[in-house]
Amino acid sequence: MRQIIYYGSLYSTHTIIGVDKLSTLKAEETVGEVIIDINNVTKIYPGGVIGIKELTLQIKKNEIYGFLGQNGAGKTTTIRSILNILIPEKGAIHVDKELISRNNPSIREKIGYLPGELHVPTNYTVENFLHYMASLKKKQSDRLYEIANRFELPLDKKVNTLSKGNKQKMGIVLAFMHDPEIYILDEPTSGLDPLWQQELYDLILEEKLKGKTIFFSSHNLDEVQKICDRVAIIREGKLVTVEIVNELAQKITRFLTVTIENLQEKELTDIQSNVQVDSYNILSGEIKIKISKPQDVSSTLGYFGKFNARMRDLVFPPASLELFFMEKYRD
Repeated sequence: MRQIIYYGSLYSTHTIIGVDKLSTLKAEETVGEVIIDINNVTKIYPGGVIGIKELTLQIKKNEIYGFLGQNGAGKTTTIRSILNILIPEKGAIHVDKELISRNNPSIREKIGYLPGELHVPTNYTVENFLHYMASLKKKQSDRLYEIANRFELPLDKKVNTLSKGNKQKMGIVLAFMHDPEIYILDEPTSGLDPLWQQELYDLILEEKLKGKTIFFSSHNLDEVQKICDRVAIIREGKLVTVEIVNELAQKITRFLTVTIENLQEKELTDIQSNVQVDSYNILSGEIKIKISKPQDVSSTLGYFGKFNARMRDLVFPPASLELFFMEKYRD
């Protein structure tokens, strides 16, 4: 499907990728060689505060890589280390086979960066500021108006009058306008309403189809599950796990909740001997069953078939990255 948006005197046409196609696109695309190589990196702040400790990650070309962790877990420290803003005490980072160091600040030319919080001068119009930032890049920023138009960014407004959502849109234009090979996005949908979040997901998927690499941190577990190929979880500066998103359903513990009318103690005892009961309420008849393996689903549902006439409710939510994330943080 094509959509034409009018903005000022500009027309822009772009492809709309529906959310139902995201998993298909992920499955069809293959990733390539390592393009961001983080090897045993440690960053310690003054006072001995650990930012990241012995962190090793490998992000591959043409991959959408999610980076999850609570506030203070080390996500922003990792991103700033990749960008050569912070210099680690230990370890090495290579971007496109080039070593990140104090003597090689030009590596940022290859990267489109969206910070978690955008700080900009207030005496610019949006358009003037974007042009100023474009002038600092060696590579042409031909997509400035294309991306601004796509996100309906008000170019004539003063930067200091922008809403949080429009300021985030300006950050998106800054990250994407020079058509880099690598995108590093820190909480990219922060401040965007659902419509513009979806537009950003579409844009990210389109860049992946062009062979680009996207590395982004997020608190939004649903969006990571929706568009990422792989996801890393970091806790207290240390890597907890790296997982292929499409395979997570096989590893996530799920819970089936059934409610049986007039549940008897004897019946409950029988249920506990046949399935993994996590919790129950004999008065309401609600029983929460732990499903540890996908192959347990059919046998568990089959067992409860004998209660069909008295079953008032059955709830079985889909596998969720949130459950996996919480399990890893509790370990």
